[in-house]
Amino acid sequence: MAAPIIFKGLTYLGGLLVARGVYNYFTGEVNVSDKEIAKGSNGTVIFEGSYGPPPARKAAVKRVVGVYSNVGREEYNMYMEADGINNIVRCYGMESDWRYVYLFLEPCICSLKDLIQIYSPYALPIFQSESEITRLISVKNVLGNRVNLWKENDYPSPLLLKLMRDVVCGLMKLHENKIAHLNVASQNILIAGNTPNLCAKLSDMAKSKKFRGENSSSSHYATYSEQPQFNSEASKDLFLFGHILSFCIHGGRYPFSDPPERYIANCSPPEAVDLISQLISRYANMRPKAIDVYHHPLFWNSDKKLSFLRDTSDLTEGNKKGQLYKELNKLQGEVIGSSWDTKIDSKLISAIEDRGVRFYRQYNYNNFLDLLRLVRNYFHHYLELPNDIQELLGSKPEGYYEYFETRFPKLVIEVYKVVRKFCQKKGGFQKYFHSYLAE
Repeated sequence: MAAPIIFKGLTYLGGLLVARGVYNYFTGEVNVSDKEIAKGSNGTVIFEGSYGPPPARKAAVKRVVGVYSNVGREEYNMYMEADGINNIVRCYGMESDWRYVYLFLEPCICSLKDLIQIYSPYALPIFQSESEITRLISVKNVLGNRVNLWKENDYPSPLLLKLMRDVVCGLMKLHENKIAHLNVASQNILIAGNTPNLCAKLSDMAKSKKFRGENSSSSHYATYSEQPQFNSEASKDLFLFGHILSFCIHGGRYPFSDPPERYIANCSPPEAVDLISQLISRYANMRPKAIDVYHHPLFWNSDKKLSFLRDTSDLTEGNKKGQLYKELNKLQGEVIGSSWDTKIDSKLISAIEDRGVRFYRQYNYNNFLDLLRLVRNYFHHYLELPNDIQELLGSKPEGYYEYFETRFPKLVIEVYKVVRKFCQKKGGFQKYFHSYLAE
């Protein structure tokens, strides 16, 4: 006979719970240790444990106080509704006894809040207990020193953007299934995987609910005097995600409870300013849907950004009398300021003006679309460029894109806003706006 599992005065013996003369049967083989992982609200505690027969799966056991048992059971139902969504923490099962409801959840390394606090050089000092400091040190020992969340220029790293996109992916799939999370917060986003291949997953479905239809309300989700409008439960999720995105991109250097618009001017890159501004808008109809956020250029890699610029240049090259051509040329002042030859290296200017090259073209330095054409042509003819020009521009695609990004930071986002307005439904551009998870 298996040895009994003793926990907080409760004994689980062969599936039978014995405590103060009360007998209840659990439906599965479970183990709840006395090692505490975290605490939640209303007396909720997370413990280490396992679920299922040997070899049992490791689990994070969420213990909900009996007086809130209905909340715990409803949370379990929401997890079951979301089962199979990659970016939602899995719930293996639920058990209960006379005092608690137990949810057996997929174990993760830490929360997004922990991750920012551990690795950000800017995070606000938080007075922690000795045990909490020990826990964070232990988490860092597990993750190691290869977690890079920000670049040297303070732009978010590919890893941080990937984690943010994971969260959006989870929200997008929830909303497809008519579920609103309603408790999107940095402590409720968990980090799983192995460094450097980490992923983010939404957890804590206690406040989640199925869509009840359109509604308009103000709620506790607003953290400042001017309450935002919500025309659906889903719009609340996107509003809260805007706070998280601002908090993470700023490296936790501002309080999470403060309104992001106080700091939006200091946000980098410009793509982040554009997206966060939409997400935290007081007006619900100004906020994008989760699928639009998922495809926002903030989350594009260098190759996709360059592809977008090349496709835009090709479209305008064939129609110089169209509205798109005219609208893009209006970006000269916003993106460049003056003539664009003053922003690039003289060595590159000499190469541009060399009539001896096969792909020579005369460029107008006061024409915005000529800059776009330069980006397109030199990428296309990269291997034909002299070695010193290749070295100057950097390797394709990352180095090449960064060369132009550092000189024209608003290039992609301003072109994107014009294309979104005038031709996002054109066949060649749907992949930048309406493609799906299979990309």
